[in-house]
Amino acid sequence: MKPQPISQINVGNTTRCNMACDYCYNEQPRKTQRGSETRTKLVPDQMLKSISDVLKQLSSSETCKVVLIGGEPLLDWTAIQQVITQSKTTFPDRAIHFTIYTNGTLLSLQRLRFLRSSGVQIVVSCDGPPEINDLKRHFGSGRESSRTLFPKLALLNSNYPSRLTRVTCVLHASSPRMASIHEFLCTLGFVNIHVQPEYSANGILPLDAEQIAELHEWYLAKLSKGLVLNATSVTDNLKIIDANRHGKEKRLPCDSGLGMVGLGPDGHYYPCHHYFGEDSERLNNVELGLPSSEVRQSLFSETDARPVCASCSVKNFCGGECYHRADTALGSKFGAEETFCNNMKLLQEMTAQLYIRLELEHSWAIERILRNDFSLHSSDCSMSCI
Repeated sequence: MKPQPISQINVGNTTRCNMACDYCYNEQPRKTQRGSETRTKLVPDQMLKSISDVLKQLSSSETCKVVLIGGEPLLDWTAIQQVITQSKTTFPDRAIHFTIYTNGTLLSLQRLRFLRSSGVQIVVSCDGPPEINDLKRHFGSGRESSRTLFPKLALLNSNYPSRLTRVTCVLHASSPRMASIHEFLCTLGFVNIHVQPEYSANGILPLDAEQIAELHEWYLAKLSKGLVLNATSVTDNLKIIDANRHGKEKRLPCDSGLGMVGLGPDGHYYPCHHYFGEDSERLNNVELGLPSSEVRQSLFSETDARPVCASCSVKNFCGGECYHRADTALGSKFGAEETFCNNMKLLQEMTAQLYIRLELEHSWAIERILRNDFSLHSSDCSMSCI
């Protein structure tokens, strides 16, 4: 597989943050410089040059995806406004889609107005009810974040289209059951829900069959009410099962190096945003242009070329472990940690069973999931114009 034209840049406009979450990958010991120690930040001209370079190697009909991922991107709000506004005026005939990952504590009605008018997707972090969220998501002072966060989530979901919002949750050892977490996040007003296990140098959190079965039953219950939620722990896996059944293989874990790179606050490109602050993974400076195809070829590996994956029975479902996660746990970006492999084998087996049930009971839902035709939150219908 050859590198494709770069269509997505994950931008760390800053790796500073007003929070100090226990599991933050920017604070891992492997970092040459941790996010909290980094004082540099990207200036708008650097981000605009990167966008320009991406557009130059895409066709006029292709979309440039810009993901502002931090640290906490909203700490540099003025630069974000400038980049979004100037990119629209400088390239009026080109499709540029912005996404912001945020801890949510700095959202305001004024900021939501601007982001909504620009069609920006907002991805906000919340690990569940306050007593769970505050276990690992807190401010630098140690103060709990939920008292600040939850009013902001209410503001977001009452003033922003649900198709442009997503909540992401890190599952850790003290988390409630997966189905319970999904239900809680759904009651907050989110229809796009992403839950992922915590990972560190000790590996990844193991999943168990009982929890996955509960989650699948929860999802089926929602379908019975006519709700097609984008719970990625279910829907993404169903899409892969469907692709496998039609002869399409998932051969990579992500687009890192293939068609996506990270742009760090130091002005250098990296394989992806997880590698910010790791000097050994630093690529060329933004002023020199995008990393070449030759450089990017070494940044990714198909499952058939990863020794631990080549003979695995679920390699076409899995695509291989995240490069940074494998590197963090094993010291080898093309390795695979045993718990991750067990998780994927379990997910493949149980998602295949769920797919068969959907064919029998809710075939219409498969069609909607495949075309990303998900339900909208009821508040969208009565949302005030902001």
